[in-house]
Amino acid sequence: GVNNDDQEPWLIELGGNDNPMEDQYSKRREEKKERVEKNKRRQQRNLEEATVAENKKSANPRDMRKQEIQKRLAQTKLSTASMGKFDAKLEGEPKLKSAKRKHTPNVGDTGEEKERAKRLLQQVNRADESSKNLVNIRKAQRNINNENAKKSKAQRSTNNENAKKNKARGKK
Repeated sequence: GVNNDDQEPWLIELGGNDNPMEDQYSKRREEKKERVEKNKRRQQRNLEEATVAENKKSANPRDMRKQEIQKRLAQTKLSTASMGKFDAKLEGEPKLKSAKRKHTPNVGDTGEEKERAKRLLQQVNRADESSKNLVNIRKAQRNINNENAKKSKAQRSTNNENAKKNKARGKK
């Protein structure tokens, strides 16, 4: 056969772009290894598709993969802030079914509205109580800035003193 490396030819013809200093026999062996590995991966993929198709009782595994890709595409489009409204449409792409926003009615039971307001107030109060134990970030940043200012002021004063000493030494 053409790809049979068991009977290596005693002469290998070089193409126009081939390097004459490269070992062509080892190059052919590597290419065959790559082909064999690719074939093994393809066989494994075919087996996986067949088992999935048997489990789901689907006739064609490629159709299943196509449906999976379409499903993932729809999920990614809906994950944007505009929920895919302004995204470019692909050829033959089905219309996306997006989640509709549910509005609360303007008129209704006042007891429900009171209850919702109470729950919201309780959540805010819980958030306030938990934040009391946290560090006041503004105060901490102010303290850090003050310490940095003191350090830089001290550094400038030592630099000025050193400059004065050096100047005095230069005059004498």
